[in-house]
Amino acid sequence: WKSLGTQFALGIVVGAIVAAVVWLNLWIAARLVSPYRISDLTIGRRDPLQEVRDNIRRYEGWIRLGIALFVGFTVGANAGSAWRTYLLWANRVDFGVTDPQFSRDIGFFVFELPFFEAVLSWLWFTLFASLVVAAAAHFFYGSLRFDLGWAGVQPNVVAHLSVLLGLLALVKAAQYWLGRFQLNFSPRGVVTGASYTDVHAHLPALTLLTIISAISAVLFFATVRIRRVTLPIAAVGIWILTSFLAGFVWPTLVQRFSVDPQELQRERPFIARNIEATREAFGVGEVDSRPFDVSFDLTAEDIEANDAVLQNVRLWDP
Repeated sequence: WKSLGTQFALGIVVGAIVAAVVWLNLWIAARLVSPYRISDLTIGRRDPLQEVRDNIRRYEGWIRLGIALFVGFTVGANAGSAWRTYLLWANRVDFGVTDPQFSRDIGFFVFELPFFEAVLSWLWFTLFASLVVAAAAHFFYGSLRFDLGWAGVQPNVVAHLSVLLGLLALVKAAQYWLGRFQLNFSPRGVVTGASYTDVHAHLPALTLLTIISAISAVLFFATVRIRRVTLPIAAVGIWILTSFLAGFVWPTLVQRFSVDPQELQRERPFIARNIEATREAFGVGEVDSRPFDVSFDLTAEDIEANDAVLQNVRLWDP
C-alpha cells in the first residue's frame, strides 16, 4: 500500500503541476494575440489557418485543457514510476562518511542526487513541452508566420518564448551542476569512479557549462525587454559551441594525450580511492595486510599436520 499510494500521489501531484504550467502557457499565448498582427490585406494573400480558427473558436478552452491534461498525464505517469527514488529521498539519512572528491556525505549520492535529477528531468520536459505547445499556439493564432520570415514574428511572441528558453537554460545549468557529482559513478577510467580525465577535464567543463547556461538564461530574459531575436540566437550559439569544445573535445584530448601514454601513473590515486571504497562497502576496511614469507621446504609431516587446511584448498583455488 505504501508503494501504490506513493506512486498514485506522486503521479497526481506532478501531473497536476505540469498540466497547470502547460495550460498557463497556452492561455498566455491566446492573450498575447495582437490586434495589430499582419493582416491578409497587408501581404496580399489569405492566411490558410484563418478558416480553421473561425471554426474551432468556440472549442478553444476545451482544446487547451485537453492538451494540458495529456502532457500532465504523460509526465505524471513517469513520475509515479519514480516512487522508490522519492521514498529514499523522503527517508534520507547520513552515512557519516564523505566521498574524497566532493567531500559530500555518501547519503547525498544515495538518497538525494537521484531525486534531484528526477525533479530536474520532469521540470525540463515540462518547460520543453510548454515551449513547443506555446510556439504551436502562436503559429495557430497567426502571431508567428514562418512564411513571412522575421517579419512574421511578433515582439510579444519573442518575449514569451524567450522566457521559456531562459527557464530551460536555468534548468540545464542545474543539471550540469548536478552532473559534476555523477562523475563519482563514471566508467571512463580503469575502475568505476571519477578518473583523472573526469577530475581534471570533465569536472571543469561541467562547471564552465553551468556558468555558460546561466549566462544564456540572462540573455534570454534580456530579450523580454529588447524584443529582438539576435540575443536568443547568440545564447544558443554560445551554449552549443561551449558544450562541444569543453564537454567533448577537451576531455577527449586530455584522455588521449595525457592519460593514455601514462595511465598507471595518472590513475593510481583514483584506483586507490576505488579500492578503499570497495573495502569499506564490503565491511573489510579494518582488515590488516601482513606479508607472508613463502618457503619451499614443505615436508610430508607439514602436510599431515595441516590436513584440515589443505582440505579447504579446493574451495579457494579451483
